[in-house]
Amino acid sequence: MGRLFAEPLETLNLSFNRIMAKAGGKGVNLKDKLDGNELDLSLSDLNEIPVKELAALPKATILDLSCNNLTSLPSDFCSLTHLVKLDLSKNQLQQLPSDFGRLVNLQHLDLLNNRLVMLPVSFAQLKNLKWLDLKDNPLDPTLAKVAGDCLDEKQCKQAAIRVLQHMKTIQSEQDRERQRRLQAEREMEKKREAEQRAREAQERELRRREKAEEKERRRREYDALRAARQEMETQTKKENSEIPILAAPQVTAIAVRCASKKSGGSSKNLGGHSPGKRYGYKKTEGTFVHAGNTLATQRIIRWHPGAHVGMGCNKTLYALEDGIVRFTKEVYVPPPRSQESREVICRLPKGVVLYKTFINVVPTKEVGSFKLVTML
Repeated sequence: MGRLFAEPLETLNLSFNRIMAKAGGKGVNLKDKLDGNELDLSLSDLNEIPVKELAALPKATILDLSCNNLTSLPSDFCSLTHLVKLDLSKNQLQQLPSDFGRLVNLQHLDLLNNRLVMLPVSFAQLKNLKWLDLKDNPLDPTLAKVAGDCLDEKQCKQAAIRVLQHMKTIQSEQDRERQRRLQAEREMEKKREAEQRAREAQERELRRREKAEEKERRRREYDALRAARQEMETQTKKENSEIPILAAPQVTAIAVRCASKKSGGSSKNLGGHSPGKRYGYKKTEGTFVHAGNTLATQRIIRWHPGAHVGMGCNKTLYALEDGIVRFTKEVYVPPPRSQESREVICRLPKGVVLYKTFINVVPTKEVGSFKLVTML
């Protein structure tokens, strides 16, 4: 196949056809056909712009897309930064892409007879724009006043200057508003951080006070327990030191004999009337007892066995050695899971110390009496 053109192609006009609309721009290989810088796709009944095919033509700096059915521009259309002149007149465009300002090399822009109301803020970045036509668009009144009528070449050039200045003003205002919002957000964030730090500090102080109070409470309980123990030890030492040393009395011969079962004390000697069991009996302080003597009877435990004291049936306390009866009190700390902890400790006032009463026998030899072992 021979060459179709004898000379290099400067301008390619594909207007008045439906090739692009139906084939999506893939029916004709424009890269092999174009050597110039102008591409005319007007009156092609386009619904979409073949951006991929146009991006493959970096030399096509002049693009005519007028008189088509375009309602919007794809987002990747703004990647065609090589465009210098763009004609989008007589379409149905309702808005331009938000990053339309990426077309930084654009000098000539025709948006005649579309449905545009506002321009994107990035429009202010088109610093090389020298010609602009916005006639026959339902523009915002302020923007329409700035753009003017664009009836001739001079007015279109002035429109480009005024619209760029107007969009720069809008961009500056939006930037300032954005800065104010950012500043307000930073201040709010700082305020929230300060409040959070204050709350954390308050919580730490509260925990510190609670720990200090708990420590002080435990210290008072420990001091009270220690003082009670010292007091009991002092009382015990005092009582032991006050035990009198009995002088040996004059020995007197007394005829005694062991009592028989019929000598009294039996319930059967009361005419068949039993006095019943007696509880609450106890030996008094300082009484001399013999081994095996009953020291106390109790229905519930009121006295606890101490030194040389045993516990028999029915909680009866009896002496294990001959000696003198002594009562002592000691601090009582019940086990954590015992019945006393569940039913008694929880009802007591805070700081109350419990005591147990113990019956002790101080081993001592009896002086001043003897047992008759034989008749005189």
